[in-house]
Amino acid sequence: MTAWTATAWHSSFRAVGGTLSLHDGALVVGWLLKDAEQDRAAAEVAREIADNPARIAAVRDFLATPHVAGDSEPEFDASAWLRSLTTIRGGYALASGRLWLIVHDCDATALEGVMQPLVGHSERVKAVRAAVGMEGG
Repeated sequence: MTAWTATAWHSSFRAVGGTLSLHDGALVVGWLLKDAEQDRAAAEVAREIADNPARIAAVRDFLATPHVAGDSEPEFDASAWLRSLTTIRGGYALASGRLWLIVHDCDATALEGVMQPLVGHSERVKAVRAAVGMEGG
């Protein structure tokens, strides 16, 4: 049996539609409710950290730590990132080929956590721009 790691858990949770973010240092765990089977799968993966302060801390630290691009880095999901932005009362628009992020109503700490995955990753910004274009078109 393989030892539990925050990186592996994060990948497993994202694979079943899980969403994670940090808000004022607290770990916020959720998932998309597409159907009952997906809901059960996400709940089962979430139980792996429930009531386990050490695992919760490890996942929180994983999310708070900038990661170097490489094979072990989780795939970036532009649609999930947009949901994270709207969860903290942000918004977005695409106008004249430019991506506009509306952040004036966002808590600064939450905004920092949401923006962190984009910093230094121009390919991720392009993926977000493409996702917004697909939603609007």
